[in-house]
Amino acid sequence: MPDQPWYLDGDAWTLIQKGPALDDNVYYETIFTQANGALGLRGCYEEDDPAVRSHREGYLAGVTSTLYGSARRHYDQQDAEQPIDQMVTLPPLFACEIRLHGERFRMTLGDVESSERVFSLRDGFLDRRVAWVSPRGRRTRLRFERFVSAAEPHLLCQRITLTPGDWDGPAELAFVVDGTVATRLRHGNRSIPGFPNHHFEPLSAGIAGNTGFLALDTRNGAFGLCIGSRIVAGNAAYAEQDPLVPDRLMQSVAVSLRRGASLAVERFVAIATTRDGTAREALEQTARGQLDAAAGRGFDAAHAAHRARWDARWQTADIEIEGAPRDEMIVRFNTFHLIQSAPFHTPTLSIPARGYSFNRYLGHIFWDTEIFMLPFFTFMLPGAARNLLAFRHHTLPAARANARRLGGKGAAFAFKVDPNDGRDVAPAGRGFERILHQNGDIAYALDQYLNATGDTAFLAREGIDLLVETARFYAGEAERDDRGRYHLNDMIGPDELYQPNRDNGYTNLIARFTLRAAAAWLERLASHDPSAAAAARERLGLAGEEPAFWRAVAEHLTVNTVPGLDVDVPLQDQFLMGKPDADMEGWRLNTGDPRQWRIPVPEVKNYRTIKQADIVLAVFLLSREFSREQIAAAYDFYEPRTLHSSSLSYNTHAAAAARLGRTEQAYAYFHRAAGMDLDNLHDATRDGLHAASQGGSWQAVVMGFGGLTQTEDGFDFDPHLPPAWKALRFRLLHRGTCCRVTLTADGGATVQREAGG
Repeated sequence: MPDQPWYLDGDAWTLIQKGPALDDNVYYETIFTQANGALGLRGCYEEDDPAVRSHREGYLAGVTSTLYGSARRHYDQQDAEQPIDQMVTLPPLFACEIRLHGERFRMTLGDVESSERVFSLRDGFLDRRVAWVSPRGRRTRLRFERFVSAAEPHLLCQRITLTPGDWDGPAELAFVVDGTVATRLRHGNRSIPGFPNHHFEPLSAGIAGNTGFLALDTRNGAFGLCIGSRIVAGNAAYAEQDPLVPDRLMQSVAVSLRRGASLAVERFVAIATTRDGTAREALEQTARGQLDAAAGRGFDAAHAAHRARWDARWQTADIEIEGAPRDEMIVRFNTFHLIQSAPFHTPTLSIPARGYSFNRYLGHIFWDTEIFMLPFFTFMLPGAARNLLAFRHHTLPAARANARRLGGKGAAFAFKVDPNDGRDVAPAGRGFERILHQNGDIAYALDQYLNATGDTAFLAREGIDLLVETARFYAGEAERDDRGRYHLNDMIGPDELYQPNRDNGYTNLIARFTLRAAAAWLERLASHDPSAAAAARERLGLAGEEPAFWRAVAEHLTVNTVPGLDVDVPLQDQFLMGKPDADMEGWRLNTGDPRQWRIPVPEVKNYRTIKQADIVLAVFLLSREFSREQIAAAYDFYEPRTLHSSSLSYNTHAAAAARLGRTEQAYAYFHRAAGMDLDNLHDATRDGLHAASQGGSWQAVVMGFGGLTQTEDGFDFDPHLPPAWKALRFRLLHRGTCCRVTLTADGGATVQREAGG
């Protein structure tokens, strides 16, 4: 890696990419993704160029369509009956074909005298400037500005400014919104090509003056949407829509340019969907209203409203790392993308594993959100955390149905769920239905949120339902042996490479936590609000003896330990110790070079290896239940055997090592976790951003190096900063109070309440 990475060329809030960099285009498209929790667009060039590799796509949160037939078989490489829904792909809504005096603008045509893209982490504003010489020698400066609004979740704004240097004449800008865009079904295995699915049924396209609309339905009939586009330009002439092309919105505007004079064309795009509760017959009217408001204010005013929303979020979310500009930048980059993926606008969405930067994993929801992302939102942006937890309550009916399908009680949240109704959408026949630690992950995140915020209203209405139903499932699954010990059978932990096993370590530990937390929060609710507790008991059909039974199961739930160690360390699964140790040289993905992992997955499973953080994660999360000696022994036993073949692994090892005071090793793991995307670790950035690693790197900083732990009354710190860090500064929100925290290299910790907090 170079001493000065490209992303440090700007200031502390700005990424500057100089030159066309066409060979790395897909990487930069991912890095410059713009989103707002309702949709996201990759950072593609405005102009299409078949000579440049690109994924010219966007994604619409929660709007899905169904895979059937060959597409369904392509998904899991086997025949399966149940349909699977996939997040639909949007066309590149900022796309624009430009002709200057009849010559088409492309970076690979003519000469590029200079090219620069400036991406602001303050608000996701992308500013691109190109000085171009056409094949016929005409010089033009082009500027492209754009953002996805944080103030209006379904609004996108762009401005294109043209300045001819040595010519006068016409220019034409064509904006095409393609209703036939294919959604690619992509695998983790890149050798399998993406399978195209055409999920849209175009209904109509039309233009009146400077405004056009494209109406679409998803082919499964579940969703309708309307995309509206309005162009605002000074001396423009607007073309009519071709009536023979009803599946594309084709807007073009012709302008006259004078040498040395700049001309700006503003464009606003609005998307209305039935997912937001709008009736199909009102979609165009809704989109038109959004366009009227945005165009009436103009680009700069719309940007000011967008920027104000971001400024308010950064007020509590930023982290300052004094003495280490690179570390500060990668943490700020990760924080930015977490924020822009969060559903601030609705409690019916969560965050997909790759955010809205790529459609790998089909836009489905995993445990990544609760364990790796939610802590950041809980302590810094609790309104978003509340929405993310409310999503799980929104999908509680599907979790209950899943528990019944498994023959159990309560609710069983699936390993991989549809973003709308929470259905289990994992490939069938692979044991994924026995990955059931998600219940505990949700309970853990909820417990952390309730302690941090004191949100008793959420506890009374949604939280207690989640806690009771997840605890019920674990209690119902527990089997009592003749010694009075309870066991959970046929479970798979986070390390999903391995087969179902009895008393899986992580699952039993998180289940024990859930059983105790559910009983404790019921007591707290009864003490705080007896009427709400009584209503919850009636709503849930909660028998009086159930909480006592949960506590009994928790007290006697089996957690096996690794034999031969001086202290008790939880055993990952019943099979681990029956396998031989492996020569790990070249196996672990610690080098940054993907070629170093030479052993195929089937062979790895025959050795005493760990795919990712599992027990190390458990003892870190549940550190109040373990001594420092136990946590250190768990780390020492499992860390040398961990392959790190999951992006969820580095951040946990960074946080755990930092908490143990092993700062040098923690710092190395931190760079792998936090730099996963910007540093393009394992050449994986082209497959989208790693949202869990982004959230986990925040935990490595604040909970690892910063030593943040929750206490009964608030929080405490035991900092172990890397030598390069002179100070670490951030804010935390605790029960409505904003606290500014300063941790210094000498172990000092200062917490100040801020005015108005």
